[in-house]
Amino acid sequence: MQCFSVEDGSASWKRPGVGMAAAIPSGNDLLVRDGNRSLYCLDAATGNVKWTYLTSVGPQGSLYGASAMTVKGNLAVVGTMDGYIFALKW
Repeated sequence: MQCFSVEDGSASWKRPGVGMAAAIPSGNDLLVRDGNRSLYCLDAATGNVKWTYLTSVGPQGSLYGASAMTVKGNLAVVGTMDGYIFALKW
């Protein structure tokens, strides 16, 4: 995962891992899904992980599709292939 400067396109930060969809900004945070069935909240300025939440433990695997997550303020609503919907508030 990488973040680039809007002024000149240079890399602001990089971190290992694979984002399964574009990150969703929320204030100073970024929320992104990964291939390990987790949702990450990153500090947008540094890329440091603020928290991680495992969203799926069933045999179906990871989160389902980019449209299965929405964020407003400090509330994220996430759907999974397990048939669950999570509402996470931070």
